[in-house]
Amino acid sequence: IRHSICTDYDPLASEIVGQMKQTLKPLAKPAKQKREITYDLLMEMHECAEDDCLPIGRRDSCMFMLAYFALLRVSEVVRMNREDITLERSKKGARILMTVYVNPLCKNDKERKEHERLVREAASGRHCVVRQVIALLKA
Repeated sequence: IRHSICTDYDPLASEIVGQMKQTLKPLAKPAKQKREITYDLLMEMHECAEDDCLPIGRRDSCMFMLAYFALLRVSEVVRMNREDITLERSKKGARILMTVYVNPLCKNDKERKEHERLVREAASGRHCVVRQVIALLKA
């Protein structure tokens, strides 16, 4: 990037910047490849949060489960507001359907159109993200 002050001036060409680059290059560690979170690891994290009984742990566990089951990125979950989640009973009245609004700024929405993701309440079991969200909202 050239600066508009002077066309001959390049702030990155100075001797001190060159020395910093030479010093920092050997210190930099190669980036580690991100690992996927498996279902078993997610449930282990959830169990730890439930055992701690701390509100922050439960919130974080709920956020991880929401990201996992609604196929969201962490940044999308963090950016969410209360209005982004709607809960309604299905027409049969058996299960709750959770609608998650995904912000148009999300990374995987190339056309920048907002959209929604649907998550249905599990038929049974402790590990239902819909029931976790409901419990978190009540708290």
